[in-house]
Amino acid sequence: MRSYLALAGKLAAAYLLFSTLWIFLSDSLLSFLFSNAEQIALLQTSKGLLFVVLSSIAIGALALFLGERLERTATLLQQRTNELAEVEEQGNLGSWRYDGQFHWSCQAAKLLGSAPDCSLEELLILICPADRGGLQRSLIACLDEQQDGFNLHLQLNRAPTPHASQWLQICAQRSTTDGHLHGTLRDVTGQRLDQEALRESEQRFRRLLEQTPRIAVQAYDRERRVIFWNASSERLYGYSLTEALGRRLEELIIPEPMQDRVISDIQRWMNGGPPLPPSELALRRKDGSLVWVYSSHLLLRNRQNQPEMYCLDIDLSELKQTSMALHNSELRFRQLVEQLGEAIFLCDAQLHLRFVNPAWLSLHKCSESDSLGQPLWLFFDPEDAALVRERAAAILNGQEQHWSRELRLRSDTRQTRWARLEIARDALDGGLRGSLTDTQLQHHNRLLQEARNATLDALLGHRPLKEILLDITQRLQQINPRMRTSIMLKDAENRLHTAAAPTLPEAYLQAIEGIEALPGVGSCGHAAATGELTIAADLQQHPNWANYRQLVASFGLRACWSLPFKNERGEVLGTFGVYYEEPTQPSASDIRLVADFTRLIVLAIEQSRREDDREDSEQRFRATFEQAASGLALVSTQGRFLRVNRHICELLGYSEAELLHMTFQDVTHPDDIDNDLQQARRLRDGEITGYSLDKRYRRKDGSLLWGRLDVALHRNAQGQPQFYISSVQDIGWRKQQERELQLAATVFHNSHEAMVLVDVQRRVITANPAFTRLTGLSLEQLLGRRLPPPDRHSSGRAQLRQLWQQLQEHGHWSGELQAQFGNQPHQLWLSASRADTRDSPLDETQYILLFNDLNPRQNTTTAGSHHRSGS
Repeated sequence: MRSYLALAGKLAAAYLLFSTLWIFLSDSLLSFLFSNAEQIALLQTSKGLLFVVLSSIAIGALALFLGERLERTATLLQQRTNELAEVEEQGNLGSWRYDGQFHWSCQAAKLLGSAPDCSLEELLILICPADRGGLQRSLIACLDEQQDGFNLHLQLNRAPTPHASQWLQICAQRSTTDGHLHGTLRDVTGQRLDQEALRESEQRFRRLLEQTPRIAVQAYDRERRVIFWNASSERLYGYSLTEALGRRLEELIIPEPMQDRVISDIQRWMNGGPPLPPSELALRRKDGSLVWVYSSHLLLRNRQNQPEMYCLDIDLSELKQTSMALHNSELRFRQLVEQLGEAIFLCDAQLHLRFVNPAWLSLHKCSESDSLGQPLWLFFDPEDAALVRERAAAILNGQEQHWSRELRLRSDTRQTRWARLEIARDALDGGLRGSLTDTQLQHHNRLLQEARNATLDALLGHRPLKEILLDITQRLQQINPRMRTSIMLKDAENRLHTAAAPTLPEAYLQAIEGIEALPGVGSCGHAAATGELTIAADLQQHPNWANYRQLVASFGLRACWSLPFKNERGEVLGTFGVYYEEPTQPSASDIRLVADFTRLIVLAIEQSRREDDREDSEQRFRATFEQAASGLALVSTQGRFLRVNRHICELLGYSEAELLHMTFQDVTHPDDIDNDLQQARRLRDGEITGYSLDKRYRRKDGSLLWGRLDVALHRNAQGQPQFYISSVQDIGWRKQQERELQLAATVFHNSHEAMVLVDVQRRVITANPAFTRLTGLSLEQLLGRRLPPPDRHSSGRAQLRQLWQQLQEHGHWSGELQAQFGNQPHQLWLSASRADTRDSPLDETQYILLFNDLNPRQNTTTAGSHHRSGS
């Protein structure tokens, strides 16, 4: 029974009960009170009139109450109906009901382009034929009570534009009260288009990774299983895509001694720890051999918010072989073309020093007696000493031939000093020979440049502002460990808040949090208020720190200086503060260093205010393209640059905008254009799958750059050429070394001056052709032979002893002397000098002798005559 029928029944029963009680009770009361029939009859009439009046009042009041309630209900229902229509219109959402025929709301009828009421056959006509069967089956299943509802995506038979489709989502639910179907209709065309765009972007990203030449790209899931393996990875490591997919990283390419450390580092990174830095690694091929690669790593998250690690590996085998050949050639000619101030040393089989040169003593600031007999690793920082012992042992055991690395020297202060160590096996006594080169300045400049590049890369990568600022402070402290840095930002209320301070105590940071930027308030507050550099060389004496002396003393802080940074309008954004644990003044280089980073801080702050969200797939593409270790460019088939990365802009000296208005012919040396165009034509015609060549580039400043170019061609699904994928690596250093070594060899072999290199026993180590012509002896006859005296008489021997004595005492000698080679007397001018060479396997000094014949004559000595004068 409906609710309003029950209410009506209750009212009727109440009225009946009230009437019955009124009649019987009132009659009984009158009979009891009165006995006169006429009087009772008159009262009966009055009682009836009173009942009618009271009933009318009660019915009128009830009708008024119900009318007002009904009116409020109708108003509320109309309001809800209007709100529902508005929501449906704004959300492209409509409602419907099916009771043998479809009844659509206004918005639903508008989405369908249908009448408010239609039959199933009329609806199916509006739906794309491919989706009609699914809708009909789902509708029948709900009506037969086989299912309670359905949710379908349908494509309409009409389109809003000629090249677009319209998609609707229809949802249905069977009512438990009347058995009819009720549901909603929603326009999901935008969502479908977004999904299609995302799919296309992911396909472009995948094609780029798969077709990038000479760069092996792999992707691994959280369990380090392969989920992507491009063609370059197949060529580099020997595993096909089928063999690699699903297998773990360590099973494929990680050598066994490295596996535990690699697994631990990757798990720590995926759990929020520090990222894996780019580095040179020796990885394992399928056949068990090792290949040297330069490996970069990138951590991204997929749609399920699960981490995925991408590895970009560049084959260094050719570079390693070339580098080793150049290194060996350089060692043979080093002493003949240049004098280097390197620290030279020799060690015995127990790695105890048995020889050091003056450069070693100057580098370590110690005496010879303090060095000789001491272990080699004792002169390096404890964290690097173990590595020195390990690699030295590997060389002594024959596992390696040569090792070179930049290491930290032992120091009694917190100031780190860097030097490059090179060691190799000494074949004569089974020990080690090596050198140390002071690289402190280069290391400092490299760290500074790396810090700048890392900050710029972070800005390009749109990393959070606090993360960038923290990285800046950490890199500054890496360059100068004495510094304890902090970055404070000023808010709208003129108060300073700490944004990054990795090494300052947390309690101290809490104490100064929110200080006002006012003159005389510490260093940072004063600098933020005045916009000027503020230096407090001694915090216990400086007036700005009068209220904070006890605070800084409790944390061991003794000096502080602060540099404000400003935006383009000259407004102070914050301060860069530097603390020391002892009273001190900042150097000019420290101030310049911090000033350089304040510009990056301003850039980071400004960018953080303008940064917008980007699609996930586009972020992956940009990160891979921009962070590649070589210069990458996408070039049209007509030669115009379509896209370039930062590295190629740095190589060529042009900005990205400038390159995008140029062709590759504009930056190619004219003599190399024809060869490049010929190879590109063959690649476009399908004769080759890719090509590599060494070519010259013209940089923006007019200088030439030697580069290694690797090119592949991207084609569309129909096989039509779309664009070239070019990779450029700087090989100028290799070309320069080749030219220098060639020049040194040419000078030595073609010089008209007779040159010979001898040891302390005057035995010939090497000689040039001019010396063999002077002596009449071949190089094979001279090698290992003692250099003869000037003549056969005692005066010549005395002159020779005097010459060698002065040469050993002073390191050089020059003058005239009489000499006889092959029975021919010669008046010679001799210049001799001492040269310490790392190529010598003996613990002795070597000498370079240059002869000029002052009385040249025809040398009649034949190649077969030999001079055998005694010493």
